[in-house]
Amino acid sequence: MNSVAAAFLGLTAAGSAAILALPPDAGKRASLGIGLGQAALLVLYSVGALAGRASPIALWAIPGWGLMTLHLSVFAAFFTLLEAIVYGAVFVFSPGYLTHAGTPRRVKVYLVVLHLLMAVIALVLAAGDVVSFLVLWEVMSILAYLLVLFRETDVAASRAAYLMFGASEAGFLAVVAAFVPLALHAHGISFGTIARSTRVHPLAPGLSDAVFLLSLFGFGVKTGLFPTMSWLPRAHPEAPANGSAVLSGIILNLGVYGIVLTAVVLNPVPELWRGLLILVLGSITALVGVLYAATDTHLKRLLAHSSVENLGLVLTALGAALTFEAARLPLLAGIGWIACLYQLLNHSMYKPLLFLGAGSIDIATGSLDADHLGGLGRTMRWTSLFMLAGALAIAALPPLNGFVSEWLILQTLLRSVSLHHPLPEALFALSGVLVALTAGLSVTAFVRFYGMTFLGRPRSVAAAQARDPAPSLRWAMGLLVLLCLFLGLAPTYVAAGLGRIAGSITGAPSSRALIPPFFNPGHVLLPAFVAQFHALGAQIGGAILPAPGLVFLHQTVKGGAHVVFAMAPTYLAVALCVAIVLTALAVRYLGGRMAVLHKPDWTGGISHLPATAFYTATGFATPIRAIFRVVLNPSRPLDVEERLSNHFPSSIRREVDDVYAVDRWFVNPASRLVRAVAHFLARLHRGSVNAYVAYVLATLLLVLLVVRLG
Repeated sequence: MNSVAAAFLGLTAAGSAAILALPPDAGKRASLGIGLGQAALLVLYSVGALAGRASPIALWAIPGWGLMTLHLSVFAAFFTLLEAIVYGAVFVFSPGYLTHAGTPRRVKVYLVVLHLLMAVIALVLAAGDVVSFLVLWEVMSILAYLLVLFRETDVAASRAAYLMFGASEAGFLAVVAAFVPLALHAHGISFGTIARSTRVHPLAPGLSDAVFLLSLFGFGVKTGLFPTMSWLPRAHPEAPANGSAVLSGIILNLGVYGIVLTAVVLNPVPELWRGLLILVLGSITALVGVLYAATDTHLKRLLAHSSVENLGLVLTALGAALTFEAARLPLLAGIGWIACLYQLLNHSMYKPLLFLGAGSIDIATGSLDADHLGGLGRTMRWTSLFMLAGALAIAALPPLNGFVSEWLILQTLLRSVSLHHPLPEALFALSGVLVALTAGLSVTAFVRFYGMTFLGRPRSVAAAQARDPAPSLRWAMGLLVLLCLFLGLAPTYVAAGLGRIAGSITGAPSSRALIPPFFNPGHVLLPAFVAQFHALGAQIGGAILPAPGLVFLHQTVKGGAHVVFAMAPTYLAVALCVAIVLTALAVRYLGGRMAVLHKPDWTGGISHLPATAFYTATGFATPIRAIFRVVLNPSRPLDVEERLSNHFPSSIRREVDDVYAVDRWFVNPASRLVRAVAHFLARLHRGSVNAYVAYVLATLLLVLLVVRLG
């Protein structure tokens, strides 16, 4: 395993040097081979770590504090495997895409940054101590900043990159402040040492709470957790499409990894309020993200808002799992963990797919504004098909993967009846309402996303002349579509694996309460209860299908009655296919006897309707803006009137200042407060020595008075 890790790092270093040394076209071709080699080695290392075969790699010793080490845990290996898959698709996509992206020199540097970032992310996940983790985390933030800064001459890209880096630094300082007390308490920097120390001798309650809140803020910034998300929809769209896929599909996951690392491994205090706080913040994050996704017309910015929504759902499930653990309900906590990891896995598949599709649209049309697109389904058939699959997946519609994870999240929230406490039950109910509303708005957002982009008539010349991209770009998207289908059609096998991954940090087999024993005995369900489902045919296929079958089933006993939820996505997909085939046959053979007349559409007497007469993405979102105006409040209009003289205006221009909701609620008031304090302090700087002596004398007298009264 260590030789695989060494080969991965060696290939990264040698490959980066080769890309810089080779001519531009050769460098792009070399990048593809090097990247696929990196991804293959990372898959091997991740699979070995998931099987428990990874061993620590010692780096350097810090006298009095212990060793700096690299060790990929089972839980971290899950994130590394996701990184390898996403990067594999990105490297296949990149050579054809970057041909249209910028100057050869800039593209070469960008590719090197992309390869180095892959290695640094893997090292962050393998970091086994505080020092190496923090150093690598900072390097990762710098490389991510360079990804967004690809078009450094673009003022918007420069501002977005700077904003992202500033937010990352604020989160980094909070993480440092959280890790220092843990290291001091354990008298060591190793994560293993800290975990053992806090389990035997937990931190003082107040200090433990402070560490939790600091880490939640620090890592929450990376995920876009409410109220720290305003940087994300500004920064992620400014990177090239393959960079956006990495930022949203991989780096956002690291925030979740950091929260779990501190809240579950390093500072494990089972308190209800911690899980409830993550639950509520996650559900609010999801709702705010999807509201903006449902109203934005820029495709990549829409997808960035959707990333906020999806990470909010991940954290909602995580909060539910931590709450059930604190309430000593391990089986329900296990379902919450599976829902959390499943949603994270799904997001890492369909969000890169959609970003890569947006990149294909960009190079084909030169625009990402949905108001200027339309009709691409006729000219970009493969891209249209792949984006349809991605839109169905992210909208949580069967038989794609998003349906499974969001269904599990909702079912987890419905298990709040087992908490037997009014406040947690009320907060779970509130989160359930917010998640259900989020799911409905997500469908609206991606119906609009797909319909306004690929259906109807082209609304620009570029859209009418668009063509599918090069085959390599289509292969990258096709790979991710296949993975989305697999995750939607074989969810019980995926959930069983995710249960073992969650069990590596919780100590409990998380899938035990979710996957029924139709094909294998030893489940928590009662045999007589299972027999009722056998009578319904639930065991059909046991002779050809391996355990655990294709059905999710959970039951609890409340008031002497069984409360059950069950789902079979595979069988649902089969039923959908059968229904489609039967409908097609009926239309073909029964409808053929009916006379069908083809006449021109009636257009109110107008011989030809222009594309501008049809619905746009902005018009489609108007009802949502109207309903949620209190939250969105999308603009502050300012009328600017230009006059020839006092009585003769020449023109009236309306300027619109968009204000992000979180900025309006939190960032701008805090900024005004800081500026007010700074202006007050500035008035003290009079440049007079006598005034400064007076300040010192007044302070001395105040101190003496306090001491005297004390």
